[in-house]
Amino acid sequence: MKQNITLTVLFADIVGSTRLYESLGDQRARELTSHWLEALAGITRAQGGQVVKTIGDELMSTFPQAETGARAALAMQERSDRPEFAPGVPLRIRVGFHHGPVIAESSDLFGEGVHIATAMVRQAKPDQILTTGETLQRVADPILLGRVRLLVGEARLEGLYRPMELCELTWGEVDEITRPGVAPRQSAAAPARILEVRCGSHVVRVGADLPEVTMGRGGQNHLVVPDSQASRIHARISLQKERFLLEDQSTNGTWLHGPDAEPLLLHRDSRSLPEQGFIGLGRKVTAATSEAVHFSLTEG
Repeated sequence: MKQNITLTVLFADIVGSTRLYESLGDQRARELTSHWLEALAGITRAQGGQVVKTIGDELMSTFPQAETGARAALAMQERSDRPEFAPGVPLRIRVGFHHGPVIAESSDLFGEGVHIATAMVRQAKPDQILTTGETLQRVADPILLGRVRLLVGEARLEGLYRPMELCELTWGEVDEITRPGVAPRQSAAAPARILEVRCGSHVVRVGADLPEVTMGRGGQNHLVVPDSQASRIHARISLQKERFLLEDQSTNGTWLHGPDAEPLLLHRDSRSLPEQGFIGLGRKVTAATSEAVHFSLTEG
C-alpha cells in the first residue's frame, strides 16, 4: 500500500572502499565496511531515525525532522574522523540529505524527496555534507544554522527538474570552520605570498590576513562580478598552505585562463592557480572583457 508522507531522507556513502578491497582483500574489506555501515546505522537510531536499507557501501535512512537529520549527518562525519579501522587505508564518507515529500511502499521509499537527497550525496565530496535551502528553512537551531554555508543559489543538478539552493553543513572544530584554508605563519626570512585578484577597479588581496575570498554577482562577495552568467556565490579562492586554490561552486562553471595552457573549465571542482592569469565566471572571457577576473602572485 502506497503512503504519501514528508520526511528527511539521508544518504551516507563510504568513499574509497574500492582501494580497501584491493589492499586488504574481499573478506577483510567487507568486514570493515560492514562495521562502518553498522556504526552509521547506530547514529541514525540514536538520533531518532530509521534505517531504510544499505545499497552496496551506502546507507539510506530517514528522520521525522530536518534538525535530527542534520544532527545525524554531523555525528556521522565526526565519527568518521576518528582513528581508522584499517591504518593506512582511510575510509571517508560523504553525506547528502533533504526534507520533502516521499512515497512509502513495501518498506522502501520513492519520489521527489529521495531524488533530491540522492542528488545531494552524489554532488558531495569526501568529508562533506550537502543539503538544500528548502531543508534548512525547517531548521531553527541557531547552532546548526551557524554551520551552514551557501554554495550555490540556483543549482540545476542532474536528474532534478527544478533549481535548488545547494548548502554545505560544515563540521569539525570551530577554528576549522571559521578560518578555512589558513596557511601556517611564514618565518621572518620568507616573504608572505599574496594573490592580487581584481575585476575592473575592484581589487582584493588573498593572503594570511584574508585567506579566503568569494566571487559572484551577489553583493555579499568579496569581489562582485556584474555578469548575468555568474551565480550569486560563484567561486572561491583560498590560500592552502603555499598554494592558491580556485574552487567552482556555480551552475555554469568557471573558466580558468593561465599564461600558457588552453582555458580549463571547472565545474564543482578545484584547481591550483598559476602565478598569473584570468578567470571567467559562467562563460569564456578574454583578458579585455570587463567582467574578467585577473589574478597575479606578489610578495608582501
